[in-house]
Amino acid sequence: MALRHVQTGAPLRIPARDWNAAMDAARAHAESRFDGGMRPGLPEWRSWGVLPIKNSSGADRDRFDVLGISNVIFAPSASDKAFQNRPALVGVTPASGHVGGEYAVLLQPAAKGAIVDGMVIGITPCRVNVSDASHGFADVDSGVAGNLKSGETGSAQIIWKESGTGVKWAIVRVGTLKVRVQALQEGSADNPYDMNGPYNDTNTSAYTDEWDRDSPPTGKDGVRLYVATRVFSVPGAYAYTRDVYAFFRRVTEDSHGELKGIGPEVGGKIASLYSA
Repeated sequence: MALRHVQTGAPLRIPARDWNAAMDAARAHAESRFDGGMRPGLPEWRSWGVLPIKNSSGADRDRFDVLGISNVIFAPSASDKAFQNRPALVGVTPASGHVGGEYAVLLQPAAKGAIVDGMVIGITPCRVNVSDASHGFADVDSGVAGNLKSGETGSAQIIWKESGTGVKWAIVRVGTLKVRVQALQEGSADNPYDMNGPYNDTNTSAYTDEWDRDSPPTGKDGVRLYVATRVFSVPGAYAYTRDVYAFFRRVTEDSHGELKGIGPEVGGKIASLYSA
């Protein structure tokens, strides 16, 4: 191979075979970043917490902006080596489904379509929209890529932040597991599914409807159910009668399946029976 260095100011004449060899070397280096090019089992990335992320939000993004994770760039079905040796993510404008840790904080500015480093686990500066100065956590702000938003719980712990409220600079620790955040956050029960039959229901068969936190009935969040706390009888007004009383408490769980509240006892006499 006739590849040679040249001196400053010397005329540059590149034979075709030298140019082609240089292009082959550059292509091999670029492909090795995502498709092997290293000993098996030794990943190239510096840390599991920092991964390449493609800006697919539709707009240029600044350093320390936030993108929700929607997919991987290299699927295992397309390239096992690229997926295993250089995991890379697709980032979009954050949405409610990204709450709980499914996002990355960009570590470099990212033009639309560019691939840059993004932090998914670790400590990084970030802008946070602080609604309460006492908040110690943050999570994605649905529809907003410029910052996280503060809260009493969240997938990012605020280690330090500027004083006051509004969009502030902060140092955050990102990467809390989503399942833990979901358990901590308060769910909603604005329109709970009511599993109680009508008051005068005389159906003698058991109802088979169910409520599942992960697939609730359409338009419902949470569940409401009356639970019997006391059922008893006492002598009635006459020697041959007994009055039956029943009392209930209303139990409400939110959309996360967490107990929302228990109401006071309701009920009273429900029947008068003749005794033998």
